[in-house]
Amino acid sequence: MVVTNDDGISAPGLDVLVRAFQAEGETPSVVAPSRQRSLCGHSMTLGRPVRLEPVDRWNGVRSWQCDGTPTDCVILAFDGLGLSDGTVFSGINDGANLGDDVTYSGTVAAAMEACLTGRQAVAVSVVTPVGQPAVHYETAGAVAVAVFRQLRKSPLPGGVFLNVNVPDCPKDELAGIKICHQGQRVYRYGGMIRRHEENETGVSFWLEGRPHDEPQLGCELWAIGRRCAAVTPLGLKFTHGAALEQLRAGWDLEAMME
Repeated sequence: MVVTNDDGISAPGLDVLVRAFQAEGETPSVVAPSRQRSLCGHSMTLGRPVRLEPVDRWNGVRSWQCDGTPTDCVILAFDGLGLSDGTVFSGINDGANLGDDVTYSGTVAAAMEACLTGRQAVAVSVVTPVGQPAVHYETAGAVAVAVFRQLRKSPLPGGVFLNVNVPDCPKDELAGIKICHQGQRVYRYGGMIRRHEENETGVSFWLEGRPHDEPQLGCELWAIGRRCAAVTPLGLKFTHGAALEQLRAGWDLEAMME
């Protein structure tokens, strides 16, 4: 098992996840960013060397910090360090990765990269109010271990990974675990973009947004609202099937070439 994250090697959520798997009898390897890399998405580092440094944080756990992105961490874990452990857990993220969050998330991107290599992969996040730090990482750690147990019994099909979101509450207040489809969370930026400074070379802004949720029945936003952990299978293929057939049937491709 390989554990990574996007909050950095010193993040409390990473520590809780590693210790949760140690308590389960697993000995994970850790490759995590050396600093905070939230919202970096599925980016990787090109044009310069990416450095790995060993870290002594967990007794008996092989650990490295990486000066690149979460995607870099996964690539280097297997193709750089030659780790053979198959399953990848990314997290525990300080904050939600719900709905459209997954397109920005470095946590989810690490799981996506592992899935691209044919490995079982899971992203785990604690859902907190915007701007507030997570408190109950242990609840998410317990859910992560429960998911791991299920994956050992019933592995995911190829091209699929899991996005797990857990309410920030004590374990005894967790109402259950739901299998969910991806919901819709869109960020609104109107009135929230703040001008920082302007000079002869240009202008800079602080980017801030507020999530607008549409918690449809059965989506992860709906589950979190009922104090349940949400397990959402995500696929690597982005092709929209219905639109594909519509375009094939309706577009005059010969005329487009005239």
